[in-house]
Amino acid sequence: MANDMLSEVLNKLGVQPRFHALLQELCGGETDFLADVAVSDLEGATDGDGVRITGPIARGLVRKLQGAANPASTPAAQPSAAALATRQPVASPLPADPRDIK
Repeated sequence: MANDMLSEVLNKLGVQPRFHALLQELCGGETDFLADVAVSDLEGATDGDGVRITGPIARGLVRKLQGAANPASTPAAQPSAAALATRQPVASPLPADPRDIK
């Protein structure tokens, strides 16, 4: 049951399934300890596919895991740059320049 809950949290944080077993081992299956996982815990370890985790991957995973401790920083709470770039301006009932009124 705890494994299902941990996997659900990791999925919500955007962590790929190949890292789930390693993270479960590091945090003892407890979601409360995800935020305590450090880059040094991950760098050099192997993922579920048997691939060695590099520094940049470890740092990216730790950033995602920090979202467990700080829900306001999760991608769901903050719009992405792409979402911000595609937002339409709010329509204004007034013309931009009063001289444009005819």
